[in-house]
Amino acid sequence: MMDDIKTLRENLDSEIKRNEAILSCLKEGILAMDSSGVVLKLNQKAREMLGLKSAKAEGLPVSLICGQNELADFVKEGLVARDSFEKEIKLDGPNEGFALASRSPMSGSSGEHIGMVVALNDITQLRRLANFRRDFASNVSHELRTPITSIRGFAETLLGGAIEEPSTARHFVEIINKHANRLSSIIEDILTLSSLEQGEAIELMAQPVRNVIAKAIDGLSGKAAEKKIGVHLECAQSIEAPINGPLLESAISNLVDNAINYSDENTAINVSAFVEGDVVLITVRDQGYGMERQHSDRIFERFYRVDKARSRKAGGTGLGLSIVKHVVLAHHGKVTVESEPGKGSVFTITLPASDNR
Repeated sequence: MMDDIKTLRENLDSEIKRNEAILSCLKEGILAMDSSGVVLKLNQKAREMLGLKSAKAEGLPVSLICGQNELADFVKEGLVARDSFEKEIKLDGPNEGFALASRSPMSGSSGEHIGMVVALNDITQLRRLANFRRDFASNVSHELRTPITSIRGFAETLLGGAIEEPSTARHFVEIINKHANRLSSIIEDILTLSSLEQGEAIELMAQPVRNVIAKAIDGLSGKAAEKKIGVHLECAQSIEAPINGPLLESAISNLVDNAINYSDENTAINVSAFVEGDVVLITVRDQGYGMERQHSDRIFERFYRVDKARSRKAGGTGLGLSIVKHVVLAHHGKVTVESEPGKGSVFTITLPASDNR
């Protein structure tokens, strides 16, 4: 009898461990309770989603585990209705997010109701992506509407008779050309972002960083001269990194252009590059308007502007810094910003000094 009991115990332990392993491998959070709402079992994913990584949950009322939120209401309704139902709910607590919750009644061997199982499918990322698509579509529509409306308006005015007045016609055509160029810039930036977001590996080749930075600065020398802004470069010719020249040049051009747009006349922009340990740091420091901390956390988002009026007046598309971020990510690096209102901004690109992927 003792041998039989020992064998049964070993089999039971083995079965418990096997069930634990299966539950722990599931991507869904599983929460099982009896008919009175006492928790029988929950897997590791459910613990993470509910913020119960170390707390004991089995044997406690489900109301203590869920708190007072949408999940608690969902569970309470299920215990009363004893039905199968699916609903999108918001998860509160330390791991705030969204889940697709599915409940199913449990029946005993005789068909009696013995409890309920709730499966939680984490859809937080899907919800964020949906919000992102909606915001992106809204922002693109808004950004394109202004130049298109202006082009149509002035073109209609010209066709209505203004074309017969040379001075007026020229002024209107210049405005149309300006908005057409802005429209073209927005579309080109969107296409660039789309290409970078595909996540395809770019060709990197070890080469001097100074040549790329100098080329980016040179391309904006005319714009800087118009505002009497000096752009100074400090970078040793010996500094090299595995880079894609055209893409990195585009990123630095966007940072320098941004610094010019948000700086007053007769100020300076300092661009420098140096090696620190196993990384190359490229900084763009301006003496411009700066920004509050809450903007620094969001400045690399698409179409996010600290000062919308000034940005549009300067001809910005609202996509430049987002392009910078994705170019740097494609180089396996990162970009950060430090800024203070009235004291300018410092953008820093950090790149691996060698190709150690």
